[in-house]
Amino acid sequence: MLNFSGWKIFLILFVSVLGPIYALPNILNEDQRAWMQDNLPPWMPHKAMNLGLDLQGGSHLQLQVDMATVLSDRVETLSASVRQILRDKKISVASQSAGNNQLALAITQKQDTDQAVRVLKDELGFGVSVENNDGVINIAYTKNEITNFEKQAIAQSIEIIRRRIDETGTKEPIIQAQGKDRIIVQLPGMKDPERVKQLLGKTARMTFHLVDNDVPPMACNTGEAPISTRCLPMSDEPNVLLPILRRALLTGDMLVDARPDFDISGRSVVNFRFDSLGARKFADITRDNVNKRFAVVLDD
Repeated sequence: MLNFSGWKIFLILFVSVLGPIYALPNILNEDQRAWMQDNLPPWMPHKAMNLGLDLQGGSHLQLQVDMATVLSDRVETLSASVRQILRDKKISVASQSAGNNQLALAITQKQDTDQAVRVLKDELGFGVSVENNDGVINIAYTKNEITNFEKQAIAQSIEIIRRRIDETGTKEPIIQAQGKDRIIVQLPGMKDPERVKQLLGKTARMTFHLVDNDVPPMACNTGEAPISTRCLPMSDEPNVLLPILRRALLTGDMLVDARPDFDISGRSVVNFRFDSLGARKFADITRDNVNKRFAVVLDD
């Protein structure tokens, strides 16, 4: 006959009673768990265990970041910066073309080619290579810079996905990078993959525009705004349309970092940081447009 000491019997009984109590929230619905939280002592369990994808089912998606478009947008931004830099130095460009993630340009006055190369090297920084090949200036991002762009694109994409998934109320989603350009998304309990695809398939695009002060806001409501102006809703007042200049002066891919913070008086602010090209353009824009409003546009 087995003989157990008293403390072992007590421990077995204690675990046998406590186990079902702590497992109870998993067989109750949300209203019942809410009642437990409001009416029972705080030490009583009221949270259910979150089951993973293998236990409760859900959605598993693999997303791919369009790196070709990321690099193409970067080259387009670089092209605009190059034109502005040479224009400021009074150096005329005869022709300019883009392809294979690089720029090729010819200077109108051949004797200015070497000066143009020196100016571009100084202004564009270490992340961009500038070479003179028989009078044609080739400009391209370095391999390290392209790698940084790819890492940044993945990190930004994961953050965007996480924010959009939070809107669905899915608990404990798994969102992680896989390989060079792919992202794995696992959503326990989400049984509608088409809804997830629609939610995640939207392109998030941020641009910066000057507000068009020459167009009265009422022109947006009457449809009389000129073609050079777009009318977009304010984020905090969707019924209020704001006229902005259609041409974007900066794009979100120039942002390196953005995060919430507080200023010295305790007010909520957003601190953001551009890359070297974006910082230079932002400095020029703010210098040339003192006391004018600047609009940040996200997904229109």
